[in-house]
Amino acid sequence: MRPRVARGFLATLRDVERSLALPLPRRVRILRELEFDLEEFRNRLVADGLPLEEANARALEALAPDRRALQELDRMHAPMYTRFARRVGGHRVRVAERTALVLATLAVLLLEAAPLVRADLLRAPSPFLLVVLGSGALLGATIVATAFRMWIKWNPEPPAGGLAAVLALSALVLATGLGGALVDLYRLAGVLERAPELASTLVPRWLVRDSALLAVSMLIALAGGLAWFVSTRWLAVVSGAHREVLGFDRARNAHPDVPGPGSAEDAHDEAHAPGSATSAHREPYAPGGATNAHPARAAIGHPLDATRGEIT
Repeated sequence: MRPRVARGFLATLRDVERSLALPLPRRVRILRELEFDLEEFRNRLVADGLPLEEANARALEALAPDRRALQELDRMHAPMYTRFARRVGGHRVRVAERTALVLATLAVLLLEAAPLVRADLLRAPSPFLLVVLGSGALLGATIVATAFRMWIKWNPEPPAGGLAAVLALSALVLATGLGGALVDLYRLAGVLERAPELASTLVPRWLVRDSALLAVSMLIALAGGLAWFVSTRWLAVVSGAHREVLGFDRARNAHPDVPGPGSAEDAHDEAHAPGSATSAHREPYAPGGATNAHPARAAIGHPLDATRGEIT
């Protein structure tokens, strides 16, 4: 059984993570690069005969970013949309976003209705088809808003509410289509019971009308479900990488020597996890000492050097 590999810089990584106001993928990349460089430099010092604890301390002194470097990282790696919003102004950006959302809703509604108009299926539609089209337009707007928040604004927090709305609206569209077809069938049966001679006229009309209802509702629901699945999988991968780089996923089944639930180490991890009450009141990471002046930095070529060079 493979022994667990100790990670000696987790506390520093967590402190740095709390000081970065960047999207999760960018935070994970910066933390991974930082940990790699710290461990690489630490291993060189240990290979030169330095004790492990002193090697860790020297690696932190040489390579850990200070507060000014972290602020510069936030500025340099901020999403393009965030930089644009800062220049234009918050109020104008909010008005533009709401206007774009309304236009996106209307565009989705037109895209839904255009094929039905060309196929002449809106001349005498099922009343439930109008509900499906309206719900589908709202679903499309929700998907656009969620995707905009995730991949354009790069909001650091996962949009759990938006994804839940996407799934709920998809289910509503599908339920409306299926329920509407059943209600229309029940109404048709009632009419035919009173006037059987109308079967040759009403049954084909019902088939065409409710086939369109079912097809549209299932296609819209399928698109919404696919959007929900892709978004949740992407968030799961990013969140898993984030927890892994901070040491919160311990893989206890694979490593039984890892402390179990309720241990003191677990309590410390949860208390210092990003977003916890304890971490919210922690000061930004600012290591002391001559961080920028250590001569060992030239031996490893840390990726934050360019950032430090700009601000010193």
